[in-house]
Amino acid sequence: MEIEYFDINKINNDQFDFAIVCAVYKGKWVFVKQRNRDTWDMPGGHKEENEDVNVTASRELYEETGTLDHEIEPLYDYSVTIGETTTYGRLFYAKVIKIGFLPESEISEVRFFKIVPDNLTYPEIQRRLLQEVLQYLSKKSVDILKNDKVKNINIINFIRNNQICTFDMLGESVLVRGRSDEDWIYISSKSFDEFIQLLEGLDVEDKCFAAIEEWMLPYIINGKEIMSQLTSIKLVYDKKALLPFVKANVVRLSISDAQYVFDNSMYKEYISVEYIEERINRGIGLGIWEDGKLIAWAITHDDGAIGFLNVLEEYREKGYGSQITVAMIRQLLELDELPFVHIEEENKRSMNLALKVGFKKDRRVHWIKLK
Repeated sequence: MEIEYFDINKINNDQFDFAIVCAVYKGKWVFVKQRNRDTWDMPGGHKEENEDVNVTASRELYEETGTLDHEIEPLYDYSVTIGETTTYGRLFYAKVIKIGFLPESEISEVRFFKIVPDNLTYPEIQRRLLQEVLQYLSKKSVDILKNDKVKNINIINFIRNNQICTFDMLGESVLVRGRSDEDWIYISSKSFDEFIQLLEGLDVEDKCFAAIEEWMLPYIINGKEIMSQLTSIKLVYDKKALLPFVKANVVRLSISDAQYVFDNSMYKEYISVEYIEERINRGIGLGIWEDGKLIAWAITHDDGAIGFLNVLEEYREKGYGSQITVAMIRQLLELDELPFVHIEEENKRSMNLALKVGFKKDRRVHWIKLK
């Protein structure tokens, strides 16, 4: 089987066989099940004779889901070739605003998923189409978030570096579900009304919230019981600051260092060895060795923040903390990334170190895990 993509309008309307709609309702994927199947499909179907393929998409979305109000846009035209047979379709993205009763049809069930179901009718085709939609939504959301890059750097990096399950966008507000060590939710919003509407898509299974701003907390918690909460000040590096020379021999960390880093961490309840291994493998991990052992280290988190900063007790007061931090800043700047850190307010030692090497306080942020 071969799938080929085309820009919109490269295929004549009379060539189309299908319209496929990747639809989202309150931040969740919309899938349908036909009466004679046990598998799931994206809404869509055959184009009728002389019907515009754009009309096909909206008609099928209504007939298969009961959608009463939606925003829809074509993304790509595509062809699927199996053997000597080629069929053509147009892929749409739709945001369902209002949904009603399911019309009488071959559809027996409509369901909303945070994670794409495994049992798809045409898994190879649908997963590849969904991947195209995810790439489109990723770019669209990052374009919105870049309007305030300093504020949104956490979520921008999380989107770039992790498996994203769903996006929900409303105006200039974005809610993202993604997977790293946990199923995290990131939210960016300047509008109270947009924020409250985005929260309507949450359910009891949504428990982990990352880098949440102070004003959002009461609405996310909203009477729920908190399992754990970590509050930090976010500091962003001022690129005008002059970086001192790094005297120590700073080397890259290896996967074999993960257990050692975990064993010497004060934040074991928030991390795991597996998470550290993943971050060393996919992020930046630097260390300083002395006396035949690792005595200082720092690693970037899944949102790009410099973290895990630690110097063994007997090696403190020698400037190793500053040197490993400066080395991390240099690495990030070479990659054209924005260096930033999260530091607990009462951690005066780390706070002073960060301010000394050129970081400036931005805002207070919270990591919440609900029961």
